[in-house]
Amino acid sequence: MSLNGSNEPLLQADGFSKEFDGFYAVRDVSLEICPGEIVGLIGPNGAGKTTVFNLLSGLLRPSAGRAWFSGRRIDGLRPYQVARLGMIRTFQLSRVLSRLSVADNLHLAAAGQGREGLLDNLLVPGQVRRHEARARERATHLLTYFGLDKMADEYAGSLSGGQRKLLEMARALMPGARMLLLDEPMAGVNPALKETLLEYIADLRKQQGLTFFIIEHDLDMITALCDRVLVMAGGTVIAAGDPQEVKRHPDVVDSYLGVVS
Repeated sequence: MSLNGSNEPLLQADGFSKEFDGFYAVRDVSLEICPGEIVGLIGPNGAGKTTVFNLLSGLLRPSAGRAWFSGRRIDGLRPYQVARLGMIRTFQLSRVLSRLSVADNLHLAAAGQGREGLLDNLLVPGQVRRHEARARERATHLLTYFGLDKMADEYAGSLSGGQRKLLEMARALMPGARMLLLDEPMAGVNPALKETLLEYIADLRKQQGLTFFIIEHDLDMITALCDRVLVMAGGTVIAAGDPQEVKRHPDVVDSYLGVVS
């Protein structure tokens, strides 16, 4: 059961597989994540973790298997279609529009951009202005929340690596995400900012009921933050459950950890 009392999974995958020229990067992966959960995905390099994210977010189409988000089939959808449903992913290497301002990076991520074409500006200018005002208001709120408001007018390319991580998370929230897929959010981040990111994730879950699926190599972070952990090796899930129990699973020790702390 999820933290908000729902028995229905928000995200579900059944028998996901992805084959590349006879090689299976992912084979028969099944998972369920309920609303409000924070679930970690760990495993050695090449285990298939990012491929799972690419399949769920629509960057790749599965060779086999099905997936649902909020009760709707998503395998086969394009990335923008998945994002419009409320599941948005970030990348290990932060992707920002470097030559646009920090604020404009958020404005471009606002929902309903398709309603601001030339025809709409001519026929329903008031509606367009109201939509833009709501987008600016939300962007201002997110910039303040993530401590980026003082850099709103600066080029996004001038931000530090950690600040780019915050901007990417803010941009993912801009269109109203219900679930975030975070690909190694702690990569390249200094220890102080790691703690800050942990606090943001926990607060967003508590205050907004957001659901998180997180790829991470930092086991201390995974143990401290996640309700459950999935472990992959060789393209398959080899263990799942409570973080402390998973760390002691014999298959996890053999394939990933090497030692038990």
